[in-house]
Amino acid sequence: MLSVLVGAVVFVHISRLERQVRAELAANAEITADLHRLSVRVVRAQEDERRLIARELHDEVGQALTAVKMQLALVGRAVGDGHRRGLDEARSIVDAALQSARNLSRLLHPPMLDDIGLAAAVDWYLRGFSERTGVATTFEHAGTEQRAAPEIETCLFRVVQEATTNVARHADAASCRVYLQRLPDSIALTIEDDGRGFRPVRPSVG
Repeated sequence: MLSVLVGAVVFVHISRLERQVRAELAANAEITADLHRLSVRVVRAQEDERRLIARELHDEVGQALTAVKMQLALVGRAVGDGHRRGLDEARSIVDAALQSARNLSRLLHPPMLDDIGLAAAVDWYLRGFSERTGVATTFEHAGTEQRAAPEIETCLFRVVQEATTNVARHADAASCRVYLQRLPDSIALTIEDDGRGFRPVRPSVG
């Protein structure tokens, strides 16, 4: 009789613990889902802001610099040859500023990321990265004909930007390889360089 009573108490206790565990797991799952939704909203807000700034750079700043360039051309026709050299230098400065604004606009949010896809955007970015830094890049991709969700492609593009920026700043590398592969249920992104790397610092004990 005593063993039956003990068994019943244990069963009730175990059942209570199982209900608590299930409730905690459900709460954790809801928290995880909320964090995921929040992170998606943050990324979308950041990209919307980048897209807005990129559009303003391309349209407002680009149009203003183009107008300045046209005015310099008109002035150049009206003044003598003695001032032409200074005007040519001014036009060169405006041309460089206009190109910089366009490049910055594309880096903030490449239009091809929306129009063509991740592989084309990464290829374009890496070619520009090599020209700016002197780090030779190799880009290989497979299965990228099938587009991923826009937020996933944007996230992967930002990872490539951040990782290659770190390569240029800290790795002292001569070359960098980026490999992108679309798998059935995921996307694999690998970024390798031939730089010096670093030695991880182990936390001291005691």
